[in-house]
Amino acid sequence: MNALVTSGGTIEPIDSVRGITNFSTGALGALIAENLTALGCSVLYVAPKTAAAPKQPCETLTVTDAASVEAAIKARAPRMDIIIHAMAVSDYRVAGASSVPSMSREIAKKISALGGADEKIIADAVKTLFHAEKKGKIPSGLDDLTLLLEQTPKIIALLRSLAPNAVIAGFKLLSGVTREALIDVARALMRKSGADFMVANDMSNITETAHIAHIISKAAAACEPETFGTKIETARALSQKTFDLAAKRKEK
Repeated sequence: MNALVTSGGTIEPIDSVRGITNFSTGALGALIAENLTALGCSVLYVAPKTAAAPKQPCETLTVTDAASVEAAIKARAPRMDIIIHAMAVSDYRVAGASSVPSMSREIAKKISALGGADEKIIADAVKTLFHAEKKGKIPSGLDDLTLLLEQTPKIIALLRSLAPNAVIAGFKLLSGVTREALIDVARALMRKSGADFMVANDMSNITETAHIAHIISKAAAACEPETFGTKIETARALSQKTFDLAAKRKEK
């Protein structure tokens, strides 16, 4: 069987030398890739170069930002029997950069030239003040550097249409919420995305030695999710569940 595992955290460029990233190490995704390989799958590991690498050899596709992840998924997902989207893709990317003093001066000029302006005109004017060019380096001496962020595509939302028959598992990470709230949000994402499994995590329950995760199954949505205490346990259980379900689908 063919399996695709995304892992690690994306980096969204601010300019040619800076970027916005997150704290994902890719350790859990690497363990999942190892387990699927051990089960006999041909694994494609999609991850940035900073992510942990699987100890078992498998095909690796290096990505950087959300756009490169989207391109990789669209190209490779249709041929997959299993897709486990464990990557922490940035929710936002940089659309431009400016500074508060620069924006203030330019906005004042535009409003004065227009003899006054409504909120939409002001908002449009503000957007034009952000420099979208990321090839150079933003000067380090700017006061109150301001970034304009725009939402990135939700990768989990693309998977079911790209691979209608694949077994799909996604991840939902929150921080400092109740277990009930975490499970409710993860279940809602599972329904919305059409995933077969959703792994719910709370950042406050993740340490160097522990990683409490709840695996929710679409087939048993009314049942309590299974809870695991370490990355090793979660990776082993999720790999086995997705593999078993994919095998059943192939039998039909």
